[in-house]
Amino acid sequence: MKIVVCDDDALVYEQMKNIIASYSIVKNENLELTFYQTVEELLHAKHKYDILFLDIRFNNCDIGIDVAKKLRKAGNTSLIILLTSLHSKAIEGYEIGAYRYIVKPIIKEKMYAVLDEAISSIHSNYRVVKDMYNTVVVKIQQILYIYSNARKRCLVTLDGEIETWEQLKSIYAKLPQEQFAYAQKGFVVNYKMIKKLNKTGVELVNGENVPISRGMKNEFFANYFEFLGK
Repeated sequence: MKIVVCDDDALVYEQMKNIIASYSIVKNENLELTFYQTVEELLHAKHKYDILFLDIRFNNCDIGIDVAKKLRKAGNTSLIILLTSLHSKAIEGYEIGAYRYIVKPIIKEKMYAVLDEAISSIHSNYRVVKDMYNTVVVKIQQILYIYSNARKRCLVTLDGEIETWEQLKSIYAKLPQEQFAYAQKGFVVNYKMIKKLNKTGVELVNGENVPISRGMKNEFFANYFEFLGK
């Protein structure tokens, strides 16, 4: 899981780095940390991240909220946790969908609690899988389908394809059961990604056609129509 800290105070970053490193060990979480000391660096960052700790005040100016608004407008969906010295400023953060705020000085116990909640929230909306080289966080709602290819499993998402050695039944067990279903042996479809039905199966939002096996067709469509009715 990728975390970014953006704060113009290097001492605050060092403190947070130590706390996050400690948390990673205690909780057995694989956390990758990046530090930006200016908002310009943050706004021009190309890599994706899951959690952003963003200071509200830079160079004696309260610009953090405006920066967060720009990130949201650009499509950034990370959990934003605001760092501030004033409770009143944190309230403004909820206008841009800030997940939480932390009032300075940074306290280890508070950081642990916020990280617990943030990571739990991500795990409930995202699926963490290990690809051939890294741990990848996949947004559940962006998964089109998952299929077995020899000894590998492939997660096809709106952003591309991810290969993993993890067993399909293990991946499927950690997904919302009412939203995903087997279309055929070794092939799981996200009901939310179905655009329309056809004679042989379904067409997905990306234009791909997925055939449904005869033995699974009745259960697949029964569960699909039940899903639509919820």
